[in-house]
Amino acid sequence: MEQLISSLMIWISANTSYNVSNISHPEVRLLSPHEMTEEYYSGTDAPRPESGIDSRVFALYSQDDASNGVIFLLDPRLNNELTTESVGAATLALNRSAPLHTDWLENPVFQEQLLHELIHHVQYQSGTINDFPCPAYGEKEAYLLGGLYLTRRHANDPLPNRKVLAHMYSRC
Repeated sequence: MEQLISSLMIWISANTSYNVSNISHPEVRLLSPHEMTEEYYSGTDAPRPESGIDSRVFALYSQDDASNGVIFLLDPRLNNELTTESVGAATLALNRSAPLHTDWLENPVFQEQLLHELIHHVQYQSGTINDFPCPAYGEKEAYLLGGLYLTRRHANDPLPNRKVLAHMYSRC
């Protein structure tokens, strides 16, 4: 995982104006769909889904959970255990959209999910987040860079409406 994070940090540096040379790697935690939902809703009064799993959530970044931040990712090793009933059709399709790899770290869709959250990590650690009108503003950059990453990897993008999502989730 550390080697993948290092490679993605180099990619961010090469494709943005961020200088990542002094940015420490965040902690990465792989979670089950239930654990991911719990993490997403922790500290909020928002009602949780009746099933206990929010199928829209497969990656999160928290700058507050550790000194260098934490990235939470849906554990790709659980793909064979995921069903439409347990995580929803969209999340199941997203997690199975890339060709199977003998090493799940080689899956470009998993790599893009990690990249997306690493971009948020860099936004926070570099202080760029302080220049945003709101924290959500950074979503546009993360979504669009993720699309660029998949294009350069010649991988199918599981989010055909990526540009719409980039604008929708970055609204303040």
